[in-house]
Amino acid sequence: MVRRLTRRKHRGGTRVRRGQAEVIGGLIIITILLVFLIPLALQTIGDVVRIGSEAKQAETRIDIRLKEELTIRGTTQDEMGDLWPSVWIENTGTVPVTLRYIYIIDKITGEPVAVLDMANARSDSNNLIQEMILNPDEKLTGPEPPAGEYITLSPGDRLLIVFNATHPLMEDPTKLRIRVLSEEGVLHPKGSGAGGQGDLVPPSEGAEEFQPWKGALSPYAGFKLLGGNEIETNGELTAYQPLIEITEPVEVNFSRTFIYDDPDHPGLYRIYLEPDEFFQIRTNYGRCSVPSGSDVNFLGFIGTYHFYTDSDGNNIVYIYGYATDIVVNGVSCFGEKGLKTIDIEGTWEISDFDVNNVDELVLYSYKNGPNYVPKNVDADRDGDSYEDALMWSYVISRDISGQDFITITLKINYYWTRVFIGESIEPARALRLFAVVTWEYDEITKDWHLRHFRDVTYVNEKPRQFKFTTVFPIDRSKTYRVGIIFYDQYRELGDDDVGNVSWIDFTYGLEYIIVEYGKYNPLFSTTPPIYIVAIPDPAKINNIGEDEYAILEGLTLEEAKVEAQKKLLDLVKSELEFAGLVDYTIVDTASKLCDLLFTLPPGDPAATQPRDAIVFWLQGDVSISDVSDGCADDQFLLDSVKNNSWIFVQVSGEPLWGNLAFFDGPGFNMNYFDTPDVAGLTEAGQNARARFKAFNITFEAEFAYLIEVYPESCIVPQGTFYENNNYSFTRYGTLAFWAGCEQNTGVFIVNPADIDWALDGGGLKPVSAAEIVVYSALQTYMDVMPGW
Repeated sequence: MVRRLTRRKHRGGTRVRRGQAEVIGGLIIITILLVFLIPLALQTIGDVVRIGSEAKQAETRIDIRLKEELTIRGTTQDEMGDLWPSVWIENTGTVPVTLRYIYIIDKITGEPVAVLDMANARSDSNNLIQEMILNPDEKLTGPEPPAGEYITLSPGDRLLIVFNATHPLMEDPTKLRIRVLSEEGVLHPKGSGAGGQGDLVPPSEGAEEFQPWKGALSPYAGFKLLGGNEIETNGELTAYQPLIEITEPVEVNFSRTFIYDDPDHPGLYRIYLEPDEFFQIRTNYGRCSVPSGSDVNFLGFIGTYHFYTDSDGNNIVYIYGYATDIVVNGVSCFGEKGLKTIDIEGTWEISDFDVNNVDELVLYSYKNGPNYVPKNVDADRDGDSYEDALMWSYVISRDISGQDFITITLKINYYWTRVFIGESIEPARALRLFAVVTWEYDEITKDWHLRHFRDVTYVNEKPRQFKFTTVFPIDRSKTYRVGIIFYDQYRELGDDDVGNVSWIDFTYGLEYIIVEYGKYNPLFSTTPPIYIVAIPDPAKINNIGEDEYAILEGLTLEEAKVEAQKKLLDLVKSELEFAGLVDYTIVDTASKLCDLLFTLPPGDPAATQPRDAIVFWLQGDVSISDVSDGCADDQFLLDSVKNNSWIFVQVSGEPLWGNLAFFDGPGFNMNYFDTPDVAGLTEAGQNARARFKAFNITFEAEFAYLIEVYPESCIVPQGTFYENNNYSFTRYGTLAFWAGCEQNTGVFIVNPADIDWALDGGGLKPVSAAEIVVYSALQTYMDVMPGW
C-alpha cells in the first residue's frame, strides 16, 4: 500500500547572541597604564605592525596567485615543421610566473606520464626535450634558459618547448596534454580544459574532442614540527665527511679547472684540474704525485675551492677539504673510500638564535651567535683546527607511502661568519647552504637512496631567514622519508706562513618544518568541499544496521550504533581517498555541524555557508533538527541545499527521516513504500561502476524502501543508481532529485537501504553502501552541478 507522509510542523532554529561587556576605568588605572603598561603597549604595537605586515604579505601572495595566467597552446606539424611536437607557454597575466613542474598527461586516463622539474629540464640533460627557447625571434631561434634555475616568465614572455619526436612518449602527441605548476602552487591552464586548452596537438575542426582534462594535487595528510625540541625528538641528526682528507692545501698553477655537482655523490662536488706544474696531493692515506698536464678529478668533494691570479699573473687554484676518491689520468690514487660519520656532540644545540621565543635546532662547526662571537668547536680534528668542512643530515623519522607528491615548507635562520687572520680571501662562488631532500626505500637492497634534491645557494655573507616551499612528485608504490642536508663548505683559506688566513663558518637554526603529502587526482581540476556528518551519539543514530551489528559483535544496541557508524565512516573515507578526494572534514559534534554548515549572518557576520559542497549524512534516519540540537531544521536544510548547490547524501534508513514529502515542492510529489524489494542497476549506476572501478556496486540490490517520483523531470538521473520497473510507476532505490524540483540548484541523494553487516542478504553490504553513496555523489558533482 502507498503511504503518503504528512508534513511535520516547521520548527524554527534558535540563535545564540552574545552581549558585550563595558570596561570602566578611573584615574588609578590611567596612572598604572602610564607608569607600568606603556612600554608593554609599545611592544604590542610593534607586534601588531609586524603581524599586520605578515598578513599583508599573505594577502599579496593570494593576490599574485589570482593574477597568474598562463596560456598553454600546442602546435601542429604544418605550423612548426621540424620543431614538432612542441608547446607554447605564454604569460598572459599581469604578474611574473615561475615555472616549477610540467606535467605531461594522458588525455584518456587523466594520469601523468611524465613530470619535468623545470630547474633541470633542458635539451642537454633530458632526452625528452629537443629544444627550449625563451622569447624566440621570427625564425624561432633564441637562447635556452640556463640550467639549475627555475624559469620565470614576465608578463608577455613566451617559452617554446620542443619535444624529441623519437621519444616513446611522443609516439602519438594527440593523446597528450600539458599542465604547469607554478612556484605559487597554481596549476595552469586554469579552467576545465575544454576547447583544446593545454592539448599538445590542437584538435582538428570537427574532430571528436577528448573529455576535458582534470587533475588536482589534493593534500591527504601531513605533520608539523615546530621548535628545536620537536625537530630533534622526531628525527635523526648525523654528521658526515668524505674519508679522504687533504692534509695540506693544494695550491698550484693551472691551465683549466672547474667545479660542478658530482652525479655519483648527490650533494657533493666534483673538481676537475689540469695543472701547469708537477705537484703532490698529501692526504691521510698518503701522497699522490701529479705530473704537469694531467687530468685530475676530486670526486665527492667538500671543502675550500678557490682560484685567483697572483701578482706575477699566474692562475692559482687552492683546494683544501675532503673527497671520496682522487683520480689522476683515469687511475684512482687510493681507491674509492666513501663517507665517514662524525661524532655530532658539540656541533648542535637547542637555542633561540633569532630571539623570537621559538627555539631552533642550531648547527655549527665554528660556533657563533647574532653578535658573531667565535667559539672553538672540535668537530672532528682533535683540537687541531678551529673550523672544518662537514655536512649534517637530518631525516624525519616518519615513512610516507601511497602518495603522489610531497610538499615541504620550512624556516631556516642562517648565519655566515668570516674570522679574519691577516688579510682574507673572499669566496669565489655561490655556496650551497642546504638542500631539502627525499630518500626512497629500496625493497631489494633494504637501503635508502636519495631521490629528490633541491638545494639553496647564497652569495651574500649577511644573516638571512629562508622561508620557502618545495614540491616533489613521488611514486605512490614506494616509501619515502623527508629531510634536510646542511653544509659547512669551507676550511682555512690562505697561507699560514704569511698569516694570510680566514676561516669561514656556517651556522644554521632550523625553526619549523611542515610536510604535506597527497595524491594526484585525475578526476577533478578543483575538488569540492566534503563534509561527513558522523556524530557518535547513540541518541542521534538510527537505522544503520545496528540491531544486526549488536548481535554479530556481542554489543549493546547503543554500543553497536557507535561502532557501526565508525565502520561506515571508515568505508566512506576509503572510497573518497580511492577517488583521490582526500581533503574532507569530519563533523563529529552538534556544535561543529551548526558552526560549519548552518551558521549564517547576522549571528556571525564573518560566517558563510560552504558552496558546492558534498555532505554525507551517517546518522541514519534521525532528523536534522534532532541531530543539530535545534540549530537547523528541515526548512533550513532545504534552503541550504538549494541556495548553496549542495549535494546532501543520506547513507541509509527511512528516506529523509520519514519526512520525504516535505522536500518535494509544488507539482512535485514523492511517495515511498516500506516493503523491501529488489531494484536493478541503472545505466548511470553501470557507468559509475566502470568509471570509478567500483565493483562492489552490484547489478541488483535489495532496498528496505522504494520511492515513486512525479514528475520524473525532478529526478537527477546521473546520481540515481537503482530502479524497479515492475510497477505501474517506476520505483527507485538510490535516488537523486533536485531540491524542491528546482533544477540547477542543489541535489538530495537518498539510499533507503538496510546495512547487511552479517553479509547474509537482506540489504546492502557495508562496502557496497559506501561505494553507492560516494560515487552517486561524485558522478552528480562532476556531470551535473553548476560549472561542470
